[in-house]
Amino acid sequence: MDKGNLNKVHFLPWVGKDYATGGIFKKRIMVLGESHIADPDSPEINDDANFTTKDVEWYLGRKESDIPRWMNTFTKFEEALAGKELAENEEKEVWNSLLFYNYLQTTATHAREDRIREEFDNSADAFFEVLNHFEPEYIIAWGTGRLYNYTPGIHWQPGEFLSFDGVTGKTGTYQLDNGHLVKVLFISHPSTAFSWTKWHEVIKRFLRDSSN
Repeated sequence: MDKGNLNKVHFLPWVGKDYATGGIFKKRIMVLGESHIADPDSPEINDDANFTTKDVEWYLGRKESDIPRWMNTFTKFEEALAGKELAENEEKEVWNSLLFYNYLQTTATHAREDRIREEFDNSADAFFEVLNHFEPEYIIAWGTGRLYNYTPGIHWQPGEFLSFDGVTGKTGTYQLDNGHLVKVLFISHPSTAFSWTKWHEVIKRFLRDSSN
């Protein structure tokens, strides 16, 4: 799917080659992170519109010895989505089926850096531009705290909580300009203290129940 003319987006999303058809999931799924982490004195990174795509490409082309700790986020999420540990070819099938976008259009300098509400508000137009251009059917968002609280309240309808064995996801819908509804699940950020086996059950229920 062509990335088109996204005038308000700075960091373009990763668009898997099979995203438009739903890939192995047979559903158009968008994965929503919060922000990139980069050295503020590295303009070659902060000014790179393809930062997101290069991250995913690097992850999929890595060697096991090359994995920095933050890349465990990708591994744990794909396992939670697929419901198992994945071989290299299976990882590529997963990410080629997804769209991945970081909400904030400015970088953080380190993990868990506090981001102010104004930064989220300033990124809202870009977020809706991505939604209306790529028309995901489902969004799985990384964060049940700040990301959930600070993403736009317009065009939003909150839903039920989905729980399994001590973990709880928050759901809702965004309405696109064409009237279609995008179903959204906010999960815990898949970094430390993240049980992919438990979250798989929540994600599985979300995708199954939302198909009705």
